[in-house]
Amino acid sequence: MHNADAAASDAVVDEATLERFAGAMLPMMPKEEQEKIVAGGGLGAASFEANVHGLTEYSGEGSLEEWLDASLEKITDNPMTDRQIEVLYSIADAVESGVVMPELCFAPDTPGEYVWLVRELLTVTAPPNPNAFQQRNRWTRTTLSGAGLGQGDPTIITYSFVPDGTFIPNSGEGTGNSQLFAWLNSIYGNAATWQAIFAQVFDRWAELTGTSYVYEPNDDGTSHRDFDGVAGVRGDVRIAAMVLDGNSGLLAYNFYPDFGGDMVFDAFDSFYNGTFGDSLGLRNVIAHEHGHGLGMGHVCPVFETKLMEPFVSFAFDGPQLDDILNGHRHYGDPQEPNDSAAAATDLGSMSVNDTLEMDLVSIDDPDDVDFYKISLDVPSLITFTVTPDADSYRQGPQTLNCDEDDASSVLTNYNLVHDLRLNVYTSDDLVNPIFTSLSGFPGEPEIMEFPASEARDYFFEVFVVSSQENVQLYRLEVETEPILAITAQTPPFLAPGVENSFTVTLNPFELTIEQGSEFLYYRSSPGAYTQVPLVPSKGMEYTATLPGFDCDPNAVIEYYLEAGTIGSNVPYTLPFGGGDDPFEALIGSPAAFFSDNFQSSLGWTVSGDVVGQNAGQWERGVPAGDGTRGDPTTDGDGSGLCYVTGNGGPGSNTDVDGGATILNSPMFDISSVARPAVSYWRWYDNTGSGSGSGPGEDVFTVEVTDDGGETWFLIETVGPNNSQSRGGWIYVEKDLVSVMESAEILDFDFSTNQLQFRFIADDQMNASVIEAGVDGVSVSELTCVDPQPVISLPEGPASEMESGEDFVFDVTIDEPLDSVVPGTAMLAYARGEGLFEATSRGLDLEYTLVPLVHNGGNSYTATIPAQECVENRHELSPGYFDVYYYFQVEGVETGVTTFPDVDTEFPLGINVGDPMLVFEDNFQLDTGWTVSGGAKGPSDGAWERGVPAGDGSSGDPISDADGSGMCYVTGNLGAGMNSDVDGLTILTSPVFDAQDLIEPIMSYYHWYNNTVTPGTPNSDVMEVGISYDGGEFYQTLDIIGPNTDESEGGWIMSELALNQFQPTTSSMRVRFLVSDQGSGSIIEAGVDGVTISGLVCEYVVACPADLTEDGSLNFLDVSAFLSAYGSQDIAADFSGDGQFNFLDVSAFLSAFGAGCP
Repeated sequence: MHNADAAASDAVVDEATLERFAGAMLPMMPKEEQEKIVAGGGLGAASFEANVHGLTEYSGEGSLEEWLDASLEKITDNPMTDRQIEVLYSIADAVESGVVMPELCFAPDTPGEYVWLVRELLTVTAPPNPNAFQQRNRWTRTTLSGAGLGQGDPTIITYSFVPDGTFIPNSGEGTGNSQLFAWLNSIYGNAATWQAIFAQVFDRWAELTGTSYVYEPNDDGTSHRDFDGVAGVRGDVRIAAMVLDGNSGLLAYNFYPDFGGDMVFDAFDSFYNGTFGDSLGLRNVIAHEHGHGLGMGHVCPVFETKLMEPFVSFAFDGPQLDDILNGHRHYGDPQEPNDSAAAATDLGSMSVNDTLEMDLVSIDDPDDVDFYKISLDVPSLITFTVTPDADSYRQGPQTLNCDEDDASSVLTNYNLVHDLRLNVYTSDDLVNPIFTSLSGFPGEPEIMEFPASEARDYFFEVFVVSSQENVQLYRLEVETEPILAITAQTPPFLAPGVENSFTVTLNPFELTIEQGSEFLYYRSSPGAYTQVPLVPSKGMEYTATLPGFDCDPNAVIEYYLEAGTIGSNVPYTLPFGGGDDPFEALIGSPAAFFSDNFQSSLGWTVSGDVVGQNAGQWERGVPAGDGTRGDPTTDGDGSGLCYVTGNGGPGSNTDVDGGATILNSPMFDISSVARPAVSYWRWYDNTGSGSGSGPGEDVFTVEVTDDGGETWFLIETVGPNNSQSRGGWIYVEKDLVSVMESAEILDFDFSTNQLQFRFIADDQMNASVIEAGVDGVSVSELTCVDPQPVISLPEGPASEMESGEDFVFDVTIDEPLDSVVPGTAMLAYARGEGLFEATSRGLDLEYTLVPLVHNGGNSYTATIPAQECVENRHELSPGYFDVYYYFQVEGVETGVTTFPDVDTEFPLGINVGDPMLVFEDNFQLDTGWTVSGGAKGPSDGAWERGVPAGDGSSGDPISDADGSGMCYVTGNLGAGMNSDVDGLTILTSPVFDAQDLIEPIMSYYHWYNNTVTPGTPNSDVMEVGISYDGGEFYQTLDIIGPNTDESEGGWIMSELALNQFQPTTSSMRVRFLVSDQGSGSIIEAGVDGVTISGLVCEYVVACPADLTEDGSLNFLDVSAFLSAYGSQDIAADFSGDGQFNFLDVSAFLSAFGAGCP
């Protein structure tokens, strides 16, 4: 290492020192420049007596000693000392003897001829390295990091100072004993002072790269460089000093990691006596020498911008950009290891309008990835930016001239090494990114604007697209802003001819939505989008509606959602790219014509170079591995079997080796198939579960052929280094038309009868651990039938009609693509009498057709003629109806359609009777409800009737449900009082008679909240029970909670059928149970507005005096009455009082006189 002429900012360098620096630099300059400076008497000329006198490089002919003799003879007025000449011959002898040579560094006033001759001797066996950063081999094993270290691995290095007297063997500079302590103590007074300087230098390397350092206070003094580091014995790097060549010569030398990385200084060299700039000279020599000890060679040209330039410089302090890149390439950046979500660099918590920055991070090769974790406190728009952070400069190996004109020195833009990319994941799924940013180009920032709609942990992955084996330095910046979060379950397929609606949620969080900015945009062909307003629904929900489209297998409907906020000039969209990256939907629905879950053999074949289980050939079976080598432990679709590579047992070495194994599907005929698609589950791991050799180097490919295997087209490539090449079953759907259009393949034959797929797992002879799986393969087509007229009931189907009265209601018949044949719209109804054969879906009944009245447009009126109720209907099984009905209509093109579809569904049903309310209670009066259970009073949350007194802070209601004022609530003590349920409290109704009700219903309002913290939210329930025997035995009618919308508070009206378990009786009760079973849960409940209702059949005999039931009144009926009267038969009790007297005779005569209808 040489010393340049720049001075540190805090030191004054005299003219003599500058002369020495310049004299040392001059031999490294171009010959013509040397001559100009010498001729002009420029700075450095006084010290320069050099190659201008005819020194020539060693040609390889003759011995080094002979070449050295000839060279020294050419030098007149030789400025070198006798010791320096001895060192030259010693180096020549060592080189020819095969002794391992270190990198040598020189004092600034060393004669130029000496520097040139030493460098020429050393390059005989160590020619210049053309690689970037002039790298040599790195550490592969250290005391604390262990063995097996490779490129990019962070490394812990220990260091120790050898005791004085330690033997230093010959490395071309002679042998000797270390005098490190004696020498440096003479300058600094004590060991602690100068050892702190070494620690400062090592700490700086640790701040800049993936290295870290541990001082080993012990050193056993064994021969220098002959032994590895041992904890408690000696360091990995051992530091010594002996007299090398006296003043004005070598400053130090250092071995590369292959040979121990040890450091030897020229003891008592006067260069080190100058301690200005906080011993900047010593520190830069230490940093430079340890650069060699990390595997870094000298680098040119000399611009005083790189620590590893051949000359020491006072223009900077410690490692510079080129040195940092060199260190990152070898040992990774200071954040390593962060190659997975589990090892992600934690960037901490962020709230809205926060920023953070980090630099000195890098991707050290194309397979490297960096993960960062952000804990988001509130939903926000996250802008995550990674920006290349290097520079353009010239660099090359050390040469004769070491200047910018040297052909070995190359101008390189280190911002263009890799194309940076970004993924973001949630902790719920660390395999499939929820957002990806691929928009930037090499050298440009990659900017991800990610709408994080939940407060949670997010994992950002930085990866690259490149094949360069090099390092890309970058910096990252993160900003958060308020967000309008748009979420929706967007449909990938649309029903033809009808509107397709879906729910959209707009959550503004801290913002305010700009009313009138909420839109759906869609288009069915390239060009402008059509704008449709979103329709407000409830809360933050809106309804988006796409219009009906005709069937067209080539049509792709593109759409996106948009909304704005007050004060923002830029609207928010979903997807985030809006119209440039819209959702896509096809018209129709997929229908599989081939499905295989591999439970049986359906004609798949295996080919490729790989043969046998041990080599990783595809096999069908239940996965037998344990996942330790990246293999799946279960199948993909849950059916049991799948195809996997090398299905050996747990931990078996059966990954793919020695080439490709290919899984080939059967052949398919798609000559009559509309828009074919393929879906499948796949597994791929090329990392050996994160610990295999050669990770991230191979790929998994899926291909398709249209000619039986002559030509193959790519469907997808998995890997080589992304989230989906690290294991996990991934479900994939591929529309083949879209695949070919994206690849601009215009000649794919979609009418072929030779369609085939293949799945290729390949090990490209690089010792990678490759495991793959395939399951649940389905090949489908897009089916689409233009719709028939659509029948619907605007008010929904009714369940009751009054006896003896026509039932009139509205019907809608829409005509999306086909017109109704006039006069074909019909209502079909039949008497069910409460029963029919379930297997017939009611089609065994005798239906009567009644034309619908057309009111114009799509509006019709239907009428079910008046019906009589069925006596004792309440005793029949629940779920059957008195009247069944459906609708039918004929389309001009599509024929007859029914609603409901009588081919697959039950008809609609309606019961006949008179509405009857048998119980109603809004709790304004005490009607006999009782409270029981372990909760003994209001402080325990027992049920109480009253006006709600709480303030809602504990999840309690603040008003009743029906507006009457009072209700039943749990623990009604007052605002903020601790009166939630502790234990069990039961509210039981009085007995009510529902015996004669047809399809009896209880409707009521309930309030239930178990979500308030602290405690154990969402762990308790509210139970509704029913008793048919007055309360002796209860069955569960309904359960509210533990974790539903109904367990979050708020009055909710519910209706429950009371005949779910048996016909209702005259001794009915209901009860409401609320308990606190969780640890300290806060439970609040309420009940209001309870009603019991249904239909009753008031049966009326049409002609009571017709005792013979022949439809007419005559003497036979009189005779029958007298006979019954004489025998006191119940048939003669016309007064209904249970007695037989003149009242019965009078009543019979009146009925007889009235006649029959």
